[in-house]
Amino acid sequence: MVDTNPLLAIQMTMILVAISMPLGIWQIGGCWRSARNHIQATGRLFWARVVQIIMVLAALNGMGELMKSAPGLVEYAKIATRTEQFTEYTVNVIADG
Repeated sequence: MVDTNPLLAIQMTMILVAISMPLGIWQIGGCWRSARNHIQATGRLFWARVVQIIMVLAALNGMGELMKSAPGLVEYAKIATRTEQFTEYTVNVIADG
């Protein structure tokens, strides 16, 4: 049986966000260091600099996405930690619905 609990889905989303942010930073740092080491080892600049430029763009994109999604993540955190209070509601199914 599949669990369709929305609270569980939100909690899993928050866990994935918590894992993906440091993972992204680690990946960008690793690519940057690898490009730097390539320059030191071979003296060839072109592709290493291309990688470093792409990593700067990736970091800027990541920060922009974080700023754009921050309000939603705050709400998700409130729901996941059960600090958001919801009012009771009912759902009525109508015949022609």
